[in-house]
Amino acid sequence: MSAFDMSEFPALFAGRWTTTGLADAISRIDRDELIKEYREAMQRAPSRADRDKSYFVDSHTGHLSGAESSNRFEEHLAIALWNLGGDWQRPGGGRTRLLDYQFPLKSRQQDRVGKVDLVGVSEAGRLVVIELKVKPKGQNDRGVTPVGALMQALGYAANAHANRAAIAAEAKERFDAAISGDPPIVQLLAPKACWKGWTEMVKPTRNAAGTWEPAFAELIQDVRQRLGVGVECLALADVGPANIGSGSDGRWPCLPRAPALYPVTGKYFRIGELCRLTEAGKSDDRLSRIRASVA
Repeated sequence: MSAFDMSEFPALFAGRWTTTGLADAISRIDRDELIKEYREAMQRAPSRADRDKSYFVDSHTGHLSGAESSNRFEEHLAIALWNLGGDWQRPGGGRTRLLDYQFPLKSRQQDRVGKVDLVGVSEAGRLVVIELKVKPKGQNDRGVTPVGALMQALGYAANAHANRAAIAAEAKERFDAAISGDPPIVQLLAPKACWKGWTEMVKPTRNAAGTWEPAFAELIQDVRQRLGVGVECLALADVGPANIGSGSDGRWPCLPRAPALYPVTGKYFRIGELCRLTEAGKSDDRLSRIRASVA
């Protein structure tokens, strides 16, 4: 099988979505082509199991390795959230248990596909593919559009969906977590400031972008109905690099407490009522180690 190349799936792995004309761009998405690409990506997805490679990586202990020692806040935040050792309360009820971060999808070096920021499993056993976005440093830069984040996450979800049997077997062995054969859930997670940058635009920017939210909501509904892939949007209480500690050895991204979570819902994507991150019980010693490191 030839190497997996994201560029061969332009609807899923499209280039940069710009603010100007965003509403029209979302409305022009060819839904049939999008669904077709998702299914083709599943058929052509690389298989780590076929090359005796694991999906859950032994070196993911919550510490920064050499490969993860960049200053990218997004990567550090993902690890810090995983290090909390808890369960997300999901919009509409139920919880998501976080299993891993920087979840690999490529089976060979030549495969052109990224890593999933965070993966988890819902109470019902569905794999949860979490795409985490943060606001760039620039005051006027809103970062990746919600539709851009969704497309990227769908591309990753297609790869994970295709390999769900191998992923489920590993999850059961490593975490005693049961993952079903159902289509995954895609979760778009970003701090409040990121979401507000797109949902609370000032008038000149809003005029340029258009009212993009209803078209985005329809796209999400179409994905749910035609692919069975759930899509959830969550806002994280605003955290920045200064909020993330580094632990006693300087290489353990950690947060002093679980940040609040809020569902982003409705036709116009408003930030809703508080959800919670339930911390793990005493049987999970990861949280106690984190607390000791920042004490």
